[in-house]
Amino acid sequence: GDRTSCAGSINAQRAPGVIAIVGETGGAGTAAANVPIVVDSLDDAATLFATVTAGTVTPTKLYTAIKIALLQDPQPSKIYAVKVDGTNYDAALAALEAADDVTFVSLAGITAAATLAKLKDHAEQMSAAGHKRLAVMMVDPTITKTATYVTTVNDALTGTPNLKSSVSRVIMIAASGAVDDDGGSADTATAAM
Repeated sequence: GDRTSCAGSINAQRAPGVIAIVGETGGAGTAAANVPIVVDSLDDAATLFATVTAGTVTPTKLYTAIKIALLQDPQPSKIYAVKVDGTNYDAALAALEAADDVTFVSLAGITAAATLAKLKDHAEQMSAAGHKRLAVMMVDPTITKTATYVTTVNDALTGTPNLKSSVSRVIMIAASGAVDDDGGSADTATAAM
């Protein structure tokens, strides 16, 4: 065969997937809650999911996660964002069921097991309904890495609620000490998507 065409196939890059980020804004932004919205730019994200005063953006969990997704190279082929009404993740995840092209879903900045369990249930239910959907979660990056880090984290994730998916629909990211550009805890789940 032709070596050039063979080399070209080796360098082929996979197409990035369609992702969805569900998150809190504290009421900031013009977006309606519980509506999946396609976000194409950081300016759109600021208007929809943050507060902008005289050109200065006051970020929210959702805005920050979208910013992380937009910085990836290659970027996801499509980014959906769903603004949570207060802390009602059940309604926000239910609204996301209408978007049938989503591959990966994360909760912006969330590490609480009880809330992550809702994401696990969403991914498993959507998968059972025939949609390819994976929940991408993160271990709290502020947990200090010690000799017992793995055991501590594993016990926390497989306790009650158990975040391990019996049908392989959960990806868990651990990055102890990961910080974003502003020095806050990094949303490694969104970055991994």
